[in-house]
Amino acid sequence: MKILLSKIAAIVIGAVALTSCSNGEIATSVIPLDATMVMSIDIQSLAEKGELDELDKMSSFKSLEREVRSENSEMFKLLEDLKDDPTSAGIDLRDPIYIFTVPDGDDFYTAVSMHLLDDDDFEEFIERILDDRSTPTYQKDNGTNDFTTYM
Repeated sequence: MKILLSKIAAIVIGAVALTSCSNGEIATSVIPLDATMVMSIDIQSLAEKGELDELDKMSSFKSLEREVRSENSEMFKLLEDLKDDPTSAGIDLRDPIYIFTVPDGDDFYTAVSMHLLDDDDFEEFIERILDDRSTPTYQKDNGTNDFTTYM
């Protein structure tokens, strides 16, 4: 379960870089032309179609919650906070989230571009996810906030 949560956390935070933007045009403008994969996720639409307000009633979700609670109480608290207030992570879930991969020599890196509601809330959210596994760096420039960490 710990490995699964770590992989989920890596996907959520983009494994390498997260950029906040003031609108969708900026969010897509940071995607390099040599990106080998680009994915757009409409969180608001997924939540509506998936009836996420009914999530607590699903037995599989209850089972996952029990397992997370027993494995990592801090991660469970984070998930509870997000369930109570999805905006507490500082991410604007009304705008698409873009995930892309870019070649880097023989390797590649994965990045995420999204609009943030609150920089400080987002930084706190990332630090709670990382839990001393990595030290993030932040840089603000020309209307974007770059967050970088390696996992």
